[in-house]
Amino acid sequence: MTLNTIKNALFAAMHGMTPAEYELQKARDNLKSVTDDFLTKHPEALKTKSTPNLKTGKTIIKMLGAEAGVFQPHDIDPDALERAKAACRKLVADNPDRYGNIIKQQGAE
Repeated sequence: MTLNTIKNALFAAMHGMTPAEYELQKARDNLKSVTDDFLTKHPEALKTKSTPNLKTGKTIIKMLGAEAGVFQPHDIDPDALERAKAACRKLVADNPDRYGNIIKQQGAE
């Protein structure tokens, strides 16, 4: 181990992180610092560029092609849907602590 590795491990422990988490946080801080310095030196980079203005739905349909305005719903096999529902119920029943919150959230909506 190098002195720098030991120092980083101590700082990580002091902040309640693993050494890998500490290294990631250091990298994020360095990236933020470099980005802030760049934007301070080059404020023109913050100016937004104009995007094309799509005024109507017809413009979008023309861009996508002739059949873009037609929606075709997919056919769902009812037997396959029932098998999937049964498999989901079995999965939730086998491990309700992990998946029970999903059922509760769906019922609340």
